[in-house]
Amino acid sequence: SYFRRGKKKADECQFLQAVALYNFALIRQREELGENHIDCGTTLNEIGVCWMMLGERYPALTALEEALYIRKKKLGDGAKEIA
Repeated sequence: SYFRRGKKKADECQFLQAVALYNFALIRQREELGENHIDCGTTLNEIGVCWMMLGERYPALTALEEALYIRKKKLGDGAKEIA
């Protein structure tokens, strides 16, 4: 899957390639699972981490905020995954 390939690139510190693969994964996830599926939140989180590693704060925060929004919506504010 694109997500798995993105994770492998991130593990190899190839963050820009990882972001591209994660974006492909996100497109497919949103088409198949819906815009706010928890898997989309996980992928957005990984995208945000990669952008942070590249020193790109704005796209990182954008992705991380959307990931947090999805997690809060799906799991509730009190969930341990939100903290």
